[in-house]
Amino acid sequence: MRYFYRQLYSALILTFALTPVISAQSNWYQITDQEGGFTISFPGRPKYQQIPNRQHGFTSESYSFFYQNHDLRISFVPLDPPPRTPGEASAALNNSSAAYTSGFGKLLGQEKLPDGIRQYDNLYSSGGRLGYMRTRLYVRHGNLYTLSCTNDGADSIDEQLADRFFSSFRFLDALHKQRVPPRKRVPRGKARSTGDSSWFVQRGPDGDFSASFPGKPEYRLLRDQQSGIVLHHYLSFFGENHFIISYRDKTGSELTSEQVSEQSVRGMVAAHPGLRVLRQSGLPDGGYQVELQGIMTGEFARVRMRLYIRNSRVYIASSTTWNLTGPNAGAVGRFFSSFSLF
Repeated sequence: MRYFYRQLYSALILTFALTPVISAQSNWYQITDQEGGFTISFPGRPKYQQIPNRQHGFTSESYSFFYQNHDLRISFVPLDPPPRTPGEASAALNNSSAAYTSGFGKLLGQEKLPDGIRQYDNLYSSGGRLGYMRTRLYVRHGNLYTLSCTNDGADSIDEQLADRFFSSFRFLDALHKQRVPPRKRVPRGKARSTGDSSWFVQRGPDGDFSASFPGKPEYRLLRDQQSGIVLHHYLSFFGENHFIISYRDKTGSELTSEQVSEQSVRGMVAAHPGLRVLRQSGLPDGGYQVELQGIMTGEFARVRMRLYIRNSRVYIASSTTWNLTGPNAGAVGRFFSSFSLF
């Protein structure tokens, strides 16, 4: 799946520039879809999509958000004909459940939850790695609602993250004690979102830098097998943005940040021929910035890197954005403006 390849790409950035911790946001974004008749919360503003099915004449809709290796998603489609009785709703759930009980990877567990909810846990293989998905199915208002929490690179999910996501889902008629009648879905604009995300301030262990991330970043320690160089990096996946702060000891041949940048760009373009340098320039604080854009992991993306040499170390702040006009586009500027060297 694409999230696995994006993780591989993030590791490549660090290579060329040469125990994960998942922390839920303290404040989540609440999405209220009046036409869909539900409310749900995500760690940040989710991506909204409409996918028309021309063969059957309906449009499926979804909200999704990628956070710390987990894909959180709700999708909903109209049922034809819409169920009118509890028996018809149960039959629709049984038909939809077949994909998880016998058609998708290995079924690890299934439950019937209150109000007719079905839950399935599946283990699957993607790109030679195991992935884990928990799914909940609902039938209401003539629609099939599918909630899922997927970790596309491990044999488990973060239970705290999954529980907070699933438990935030509510039907509006349950909240307001009034029935929301089934209606035909029509294309419309964005749903209302409320709330604010708190960012996590990460300081270097030596007090040498400070940067803010949308959530607590992973810390990884890597060693290049050929050169023996040790690379420290802090990595955060947030929606369609990836943010990285990394540092390492500089080599004797690395004299300027521009020189380090040129080496990094050559490696990235060699690995991703679809990337092209958009612009590059020196910064007033002595750093060097490069922006690239193009096709990467099968999708259009933009990469921004800022490189610095301070004393005996090389520091790199980088972002990758797969949706330049997405709901979290402003997070890129916030990330870079928060980075400081001391």
